[in-house]
Amino acid sequence: MREYGGTPTRKQGEIKKFNQKKSKFTNIDFNTSNPVLTRILIGILTLTVLVYGVYQFLMLEKNRSPLKTQTALERTITKTVNVDGIVIRKESVLPSVASGTVVPAIPNASKVSKGDMVANVFASASDAANVLHLREVEDEISYYESIEALTFGSLYTDMETYRHNISESLYTVTDLVDRNDLAGLGDALQTLSLWTTRRQISTGTAVDVSENLRSLEALRNRYSGGYGDSRPVTADEAGYYVNTVDGFENVLDYDTALSVTPAEVSGLLEHSLQPANSYVGKLITQFNWYYLCVVPESDANQMKAGSTMTVSFPSLSEPEVKMTLRAMNGDGNGNVALVFSSNLMNGEVSALRLEGASILLESYTGFQVDMSALRMVDGEDGVYVQDGNIVHFRKAKKVYADNDIILIGGEDGKPGYVRLYDEIILEGIDLYDGKIIN
Repeated sequence: MREYGGTPTRKQGEIKKFNQKKSKFTNIDFNTSNPVLTRILIGILTLTVLVYGVYQFLMLEKNRSPLKTQTALERTITKTVNVDGIVIRKESVLPSVASGTVVPAIPNASKVSKGDMVANVFASASDAANVLHLREVEDEISYYESIEALTFGSLYTDMETYRHNISESLYTVTDLVDRNDLAGLGDALQTLSLWTTRRQISTGTAVDVSENLRSLEALRNRYSGGYGDSRPVTADEAGYYVNTVDGFENVLDYDTALSVTPAEVSGLLEHSLQPANSYVGKLITQFNWYYLCVVPESDANQMKAGSTMTVSFPSLSEPEVKMTLRAMNGDGNGNVALVFSSNLMNGEVSALRLEGASILLESYTGFQVDMSALRMVDGEDGVYVQDGNIVHFRKAKKVYADNDIILIGGEDGKPGYVRLYDEIILEGIDLYDGKIIN
């Protein structure tokens, strides 16, 4: 208890009295438990943030360029004709010398001379299987023998050499997988493994392959006696040996391909032939081969006989093939037979026959811009570009234009021309070289 007007005896009372005091400047109660005061403070804070945001926006707009620009990036426009066609080669089939199972003696599409052995014919499928197993085992033995022959002193001491070759080998493996090219995948994996092992040995790590070799040598002995005699097949002339046939080998005379008519090409595309079982493969005796197709006269008018053109075959791992347009034979009814030639030859090309393709007519590469960006200054075509807050005029030539797209280009290495990543000004008046943008 305390008397009226007495002095407080507890500090809590002092705090309470202080909180109850009024400000002589605002006459607002400082008691923050008051809901009215809370709303007022929130309102003041919100207004402060809003004013600050508007101020920052206005400053940004003040410093921002009023000009609309577009970054100069390269784009390629191509015009193509899609066709269906047939591949004609100078080739002859190799008949089987006996009944049985054929085992090629050399890799597919290998170059051979007259008299070279290209295949063997075995009496039974099991004999042929044992021969194939024996080849695989011998390849593995050669691989491990190459590792066993490695010594520390014969290896590189620079680790960068191993890093580079391992990376290259890994890239080759992934590239083959991406292209679904499984023919070379085994060799690529073996090369990757060999470089990895070399790196291990170079760091002093012991690699013992003796047990692997003993197992493989036992398999070699087993398969070596697991097949009987075979009949060899030899090449009767020089060329490329291909271990498959498709029945089209002798349908059209290679020597008359340049005079083929649209009707003949269409007839070939409608045939579906089955090869006889008595063949063991074929010889391609000319490097040069033809691709025949038919196009409307309107497309043919955009081509020229004797020119080099790009023909893209989707079934190839490297689709684009440079070919010479050797002949253009019209039928008077709006159709033209085209005869392309190439001397590229490998395993994939040797398997081409009935193929869809795209013929590249034209290709244009440049910087795509709006029509509004094009200007003429002192008789020079070009565009204005923004460099910081300064306007520059860059000369440019029109590379391609249609109703929707305009491509412009510069001169590589020459000053004063439009360049990659320039900020091209799309619109604006009173522009001139050297103008400062406020």
